[in-house]
Parts: sequence; C-alpha cells; structure tokens
Amino acid sequence: MLYKSLISSYGSSLAGKSAPKDDLIWHFAPSDDLRQFRVYALDALQQAKVFLLDHLAAAYTDTLHDAVSKQAEEAGLPAMAILGEVRLPAPVVWVEFDDRELGVARFERASPVTKHDDKPLGTGLRGYLLDDRNESHLRITMFHRRENSRVVDPICALLVKRMPTGQLNYNDVEVELSRPVVDFRVRSGDTMEMIHGRRTVHQVETGYDLFIPYALFAMLVSPDLGGIIPTETATFTVKDTKTA
Repeated sequence: MLYKSLISSYGSSLAGKSAPKDDLIWHFAPSDDLRQFRVYALDALQQAKVFLLDHLAAAYTDTLHDAVSKQAEEAGLPAMAILGEVRLPAPVVWVEFDDRELGVARFERASPVTKHDDKPLGTGLRGYLLDDRNESHLRITMFHRRENSRVVDPICALLVKRMPTGQLNYNDVEVELSRPVVDFRVRSGDTMEMIHGRRTVHQVETGYDLFIPYALFAMLVSPDLGGIIPTETATFTVKDTKTA
C-alpha cells in the first residue's frame, strides 16, 4: 500500500531513522524545503479520508473517462467538466490504485488512450492527495511508486485556483515545481532538459488520471453512476498505528 509506505518513509526520515539505501533523496540532497514538504505531506496523509481502489474499481471508473472523452472533445471541454461540480468527501482525501493493473485493463478493452501502444503501459502504485483546505486553491499532489523502486518525492504539484464564487477553475492551474527534487536530479546528473521532461510527464499523468478520483466521488453519491460498492475497513492495525 503506497499510503502506508509514504507515512512510514516520511515519518522515519523526519525522526532521523531512515537509511540512505531506503531514502536516497533525503540523504543525498537534504534541504529545509524537503523537510517542510514532508512535514506537510505527513500531516495531510494522517488527516486524509482514504480510498483504496482494487483493480476492478479503478478500471470501472476509467471506463467512464472513455465514455465522456468524445463528448468532451466535441464540446471543447476537459472530460472532468462533463462530471459537473463534484465535491470532495472530506477536506483532505487520498485515492490510491494500481497503475499497472489499470494499464492492462485499458489495453485489453482497447481504450482510446492505448491506440498507439503495442503493449500495456503502467507500473507500480499511484496515489492522489487532494487537499481542499486552502481558500484560494485546491492542491493536487500525485505520488507514483514504480515497480521495484522506492518512494520518490513528486517533482511537481498542481494548484487549481478558485474563482470569486469559490468554485474551482480547472482552466487556471499553477504547476508548483519541487526545488528539492530538481536539486536532487541535478546532483544525480540529469540535464535541465531531462528534468523538464520529467516534470512534463508527471504533470500530464497527474492531470489525465485525476478523472479517476473525481469519477469515484461522483459515483459514490449518484445512483445514475452506480456500480462502486465501498467497504469500510481499518487502514492500520494497532501495531501499524503505533509505528505511524
């Protein structure tokens, strides 16, 4: 579970108990900015309402994306606009799914997004931290732990600005670059062109799959979009809670 891994990794680093092999960026490129981000992320994760999607639920919400994409394209709107005003179920929300399984499901059903692919794309676990506590914007941070790799801090986050009415304006989005991650990439030998490419990929992936948590929230409250059956369960055991 990516949610648990983040809390464990960030908690260990802030407590001075992480090892270089488990948290390279923290030991190779430490900074006050990185510490502040992890303090923020750890606090937000602990306050978040958590949704863990199995591969069937993630694929099902994604089929709605396919269904509305053509309609959205003809109307000149982002696919999320077709969903209308969707309220988050809590001030801070975490939505996690298996990116590899989603890639397989997309390829097998011949989703339009895979029309140029010769094999399934997608790897590891992906999680969205949606923080709606700020009056001026919604902060969207997407974490992606690829298979056979450790947790890596995201290179950027998206800030969706609010209109004077308080509604979110998805046409007014600021990309907030992570200076600590950029510094880490520079020290690792990346060129600025490579770093720009990483940021662009992360930004595009964040924006495209943002439809999944919003489709989930819409389905949970709309009988017309049903099919998702939530089951409440404890995220942590007693031992996990003490560790966290």
